[in-house]
Amino acid sequence: MIEVYNELKIVIEDTLKAIDLSYNSNKVTLEDYDEMTSAIENINSYFLSMYGKYTDFDEEVKEMVKSFYDPKVEERGMQRGIKEGIKKGKEEGKIETAAEMIKDGETIEKIKKYTKLDENKILELIKQIGSEKVQ
Repeated sequence: MIEVYNELKIVIEDTLKAIDLSYNSNKVTLEDYDEMTSAIENINSYFLSMYGKYTDFDEEVKEMVKSFYDPKVEERGMQRGIKEGIKKGKEEGKIETAAEMIKDGETIEKIKKYTKLDENKILELIKQIGSEKVQ
């Protein structure tokens, strides 16, 4: 039975390498990558529950999947961080533009048109700018 487990471990490792290569070649998305690695773990769990457990086999496979998966999780986190940073930067740019327009005496309608900010946000900025002038 140990031979079967060892062969399965090789198949799992080869499969993970193929999935990793597909992702790195932009043939699959990160979401697909997640699904495929989860499927490998589920197949491993099923096999072990049906045919018994070789002492360290389950942990070896989990470590193998983790070694492939963890860098992708980090990459996905960085991608999300970059997207959020860009989004936040755009919003800050709109607010800065609106503040300058308010200081120049532009109408709320014109500020809405050029910044795409909602009226409540513009009114809030007008209050902020007004209180800054008073100080």
